[in-house]
Amino acid sequence: MKSRRNGDWPVLLASGLLASAGIATARAQTADCQPPKGPAIQIEAVDIHLEMRLAEGGKLRLRGIEAPRGTATNPQLAEAARKFLTDRISGLSPASRIEGSTDRWGRRLATVAAGASSLNWEVIAAGWARVDPGDAEPACLPELLQAVISARAAQSGIWADPSYAVLDAEKRRDLQPISGQIVVAEGVVASVGQWRSLTFLKFSQDRNTGFAAVLSRRLAAGLEKKGSPSPD
Repeated sequence: MKSRRNGDWPVLLASGLLASAGIATARAQTADCQPPKGPAIQIEAVDIHLEMRLAEGGKLRLRGIEAPRGTATNPQLAEAARKFLTDRISGLSPASRIEGSTDRWGRRLATVAAGASSLNWEVIAAGWARVDPGDAEPACLPELLQAVISARAAQSGIWADPSYAVLDAEKRRDLQPISGQIVVAEGVVASVGQWRSLTFLKFSQDRNTGFAAVLSRRLAAGLEKKGSPSPD
């Protein structure tokens, strides 16, 4: 979920909440999520945003990931992630599934194969990126979510840094330092409210404490249709 401030109420914008709600039942690779098979690409360099510059020109942005940023405790975190991906593709000419048109920064979304798995999955499984549910291929999202569960449990990569710890949704905090970022929060929903086309999941009855997650009508309907995830 991406975070922002909304007056006095700490708010989590729930663009990824529907996908996150299914995290407990996510399982490993599905038949519908396979590494791409296609013409090989030549990757010239990887930057600290985990974007790959192609030898032929242009950049690829790995679909479904949010690259890490340096933190107060580890300013070199983004560089460590860049090094992991650079070392992983060294000597490879991977296949890719490139989608859409080039954006204003010359980037295109891609799923990039590295043998039997994708680089998208490997970066997350190694703990060097978080899942961006709104950006991932729907068929591959369960696999990516399962990978991040394992990486968090092992405290691999970014998950060893306290700045990436899971937030307690029942505690009030200043969201300004993480505004615009994807955050992981957990808590018990205290009440549900509605206003126009929005649904609010409130984690505290007190306006001055806790978080509220804001769902669009589409996400709220999807959650209702999906039902509560299984605890196992």
